[in-house]
Amino acid sequence: MRNTDNKKKTFRGTADELARHMAPYVARAKVSDTVPYKAGESYLYEITAGWESDLLRRDTDTLTVRNGFELEQAFFAPGIKTIYVPQDASITRNVIRRVCSRHGQGKTVFYEVNKDE
Repeated sequence: MRNTDNKKKTFRGTADELARHMAPYVARAKVSDTVPYKAGESYLYEITAGWESDLLRRDTDTLTVRNGFELEQAFFAPGIKTIYVPQDASITRNVIRRVCSRHGQGKTVFYEVNKDE
């Protein structure tokens, strides 16, 4: 009887672990269904606040930037492929596009906007 209980716990733990690792990929796939703006070698996706943006922000493979200087520095970081710009960041859409256009390294940038924008 104990072996059955242990198997259930192990399976449950494995399913939770899988869900935790897959959630950022699901969020990324959902927001990537929109048409991106291509600037240089990078793609800029405008996303609205929601569960997808929360997961992207918490993903360990994503760097969150809050101003133009941090965005510029993110393009020099070779291990960073995904950049997240939160809605309350002090950076505009035009600045993001200019920075993306200047750099040859292709990055994926998610820019969180209000639903009304």
